[in-house]
Amino acid sequence: MLTKDVLFGVNILSLAGLLLYALIAISAHFLMSLGQTLFHLYLGHRRFGGRFFRNHMQFHHVHYSGNHVVSAHYLDNGDNNTLFFLTPVALVVGLGYCFLRLDFFMVQLAAMSLSFYGHVYIDKQFHVAESWLGRFSWFRRKQQLHFVHHRHANCNFAVIDYFWDQLLGTYRTVTATRQAASSSAATSSAATSSAGQSATRDAPNPHPTKPNHSRSLCSSAFVAIARPWRPLWRRRSA
Repeated sequence: MLTKDVLFGVNILSLAGLLLYALIAISAHFLMSLGQTLFHLYLGHRRFGGRFFRNHMQFHHVHYSGNHVVSAHYLDNGDNNTLFFLTPVALVVGLGYCFLRLDFFMVQLAAMSLSFYGHVYIDKQFHVAESWLGRFSWFRRKQQLHFVHHRHANCNFAVIDYFWDQLLGTYRTVTATRQAASSSAATSSAATSSAGQSATRDAPNPHPTKPNHSRSLCSSAFVAIARPWRPLWRRRSA
């Protein structure tokens, strides 16, 4: 017979109690994930973000851009943006403490803490060459989506849950980026080839055809000699 221990009024062995805790934990994670995406979008990439914007754009996106998106160790300038993310987190936790029952609040606090740490840790691992997480396919997929963000800073602002970008209209797939890059390379190659052909057409001929001066001199001499004899030829013809 199972012992029916009660924790803060909820039977910890009941299925309904476990589902309720799971629902609170998942909701807390998604709330954290949405907050990260919105902060990244509206503060990290807008001048409105002030110091947060400067730290993010003038260091992080400078050191990780184009094809240079990984390093042996994660590069950090010491200006930690964690405090900017912790401000709304503290607000949500405070509201949870005021309105949630204590056991629900503890679940929310634990879930949000783990989610926050997960976002920070995974974001750093994205930029570490040969990260131990690279063995997992889910990590590689999210890493490639994050690299798209570093090549095109107007998309893929999430770190873990990219469905927020799909809802916000800022999602961009890896395939679309590769196709755009291939199309751009082909256009650039065609333009270069066309410019080369035009330059070849318009360039001066290094071996121009030389005028035949000897032929011109001979023709002039013949005309000069034959000119006095024209009246005689005309009389004979008459």
